[in-house]
Amino acid sequence: MLQKTLAVFMSVGAASGLVVGVTLLNLDSNSLTYVEGASISVITDKSDYKRGEPIQVRVVNTGTIPLETSTQWNLRITGLSGMIMYDGGEHTDSFLPPGLDYTIMWNQTKNDGDIVLEGLYRISVEGTYAGGHTIQDWVTVTVWK
Repeated sequence: MLQKTLAVFMSVGAASGLVVGVTLLNLDSNSLTYVEGASISVITDKSDYKRGEPIQVRVVNTGTIPLETSTQWNLRITGLSGMIMYDGGEHTDSFLPPGLDYTIMWNQTKNDGDIVLEGLYRISVEGTYAGGHTIQDWVTVTVWK
């Protein structure tokens, strides 16, 4: 009796593990969720990069309210420790209507002009909407040798 019960539980566990695994494989980590109100999303073309490879950063207005910025979406790249590697503080007034996106290319250079080292980096952006309210999002990428 104990062996039959064990076999049933093992079978159920294996089947549920397979279902969960297949479901997680089908999830797209770069999928966007559009919402009512203000929302901003940042996505990259992939999550792993070779050192020196340009990183394409897309800023997407995933809300129903227009967003604006005066400094290239306050693009900021930091190490996971919080140390600022790059601050895209170019003063360019931008307006992003709902559903549209803006693409920024980062060539993995720090503010001092050196190429970043291998590691994990956080790419964050922010915008403002009616009344000067701020909204932000971030994504993590890995730089390899």
